[in-house]
Amino acid sequence: MTYQLEDLFLDSDSLRTWFLYFCQANSESLDPITDVLALFLGLPIQFTLSKNGLYIFEDSIPIPFSIMSNSQKHLLYHIVSSFRADEHTFSDFNLSDPLTYVIVNENIVFTIKKKKLDAKKILKMLLKLIHNSSKPSLTLFNIIIQRLHCRVAIDKDTLLYANEASKLIFT
Repeated sequence: MTYQLEDLFLDSDSLRTWFLYFCQANSESLDPITDVLALFLGLPIQFTLSKNGLYIFEDSIPIPFSIMSNSQKHLLYHIVSSFRADEHTFSDFNLSDPLTYVIVNENIVFTIKKKKLDAKKILKMLLKLIHNSSKPSLTLFNIIIQRLHCRVAIDKDTLLYANEASKLIFT
């Protein structure tokens, strides 16, 4: 059986759930939205499975099992149940993502080789969240993009994409 960690945990619906969860958990910050976006766009993906949940990035907060879908929990169960501690291998289990793993303090750390989240996908998610909010505002979207661009390198193509997408949604 072949599984895709990325497809199951980093699809549009999951990213929206994780984004909102991270913003709520980071509510003491002066700018939790930009902080979480900078985290999402600035760090490479590193799944760490622990007793507390699943970490998507190194040194971030865990996503608790309670907010995961049944299919996500099912995949994690299969990962854990197929692990052979004595051999540090997985039996009858294949992850199709190009990743490496290591066991650290009873946590399974999966690293996808220096891959980061797709910036266009993240900005599109943000745009939809703002548009569907109680006070949709193109100005708010643009301010967040400006703040984010000060903290994380965003290529010109992605900025043009965000600009065009925002014009389509807000006009």
